[in-house]
Amino acid sequence: MNNASSMILLLGVLAAGNIGASDWQAFKIPAEIAAKNLGLEVNIMEKGRSIALKEGDYLPDFGLINQAGKMVCIEDLRGKQWVLNFIFTRCQVAEMCPAATSRMAMLQREAPKFKLPDLHFVSITFDPGYDSPAVLRRYAQGFGIKEHNFDLLTYPKEAFIDSLLYLFGILTREENGTITHNSATFLIDATGRVALKQSGADWSAEKIRNAAAALSE
Repeated sequence: MNNASSMILLLGVLAAGNIGASDWQAFKIPAEIAAKNLGLEVNIMEKGRSIALKEGDYLPDFGLINQAGKMVCIEDLRGKQWVLNFIFTRCQVAEMCPAATSRMAMLQREAPKFKLPDLHFVSITFDPGYDSPAVLRRYAQGFGIKEHNFDLLTYPKEAFIDSLLYLFGILTREENGTITHNSATFLIDATGRVALKQSGADWSAEKIRNAAAALSE
């Protein structure tokens, strides 16, 4: 899917009924996960952007809510290779989030063909006030994403999402009614280590596939 097609598809999704932000703050976060997230948030904000993960670093554990309203923790993904990026559903810059999500969906479709049937996919929103689980689910459906191995994640506490942006080196700024941002895409290995980091909106799906295949050998 090219950038123009991605944008047409995205605008169709946003125009669908009831796609606006919903009140999902009533989701109950288990106390243990809430405490773990808060501790991580405090640690990250104390260290600042110098904490940004690099290739070879291990991810700390934390928990977010996926498009089905289920908690997903990093520990749940141990034993799997997975691709991670950051998006927001209202992004209307064709070469940014729409293109990135289209590329992630393509990777998901093609993974079995490249003998990577267990490759998992994760997108974290940095617009949690709008991107409820229901909004993320509609967004995923608009791109033809299959939910069995693709988690789109959000959280009711925006400050925690902001701390994750520090951790993963994502810069955002609200201006002119939207969010400008940089991009980074990660391949995480089965031990929770950053195996590959690609910066920029034009990241290569082929590099992700090749790195994942090499790890599977």
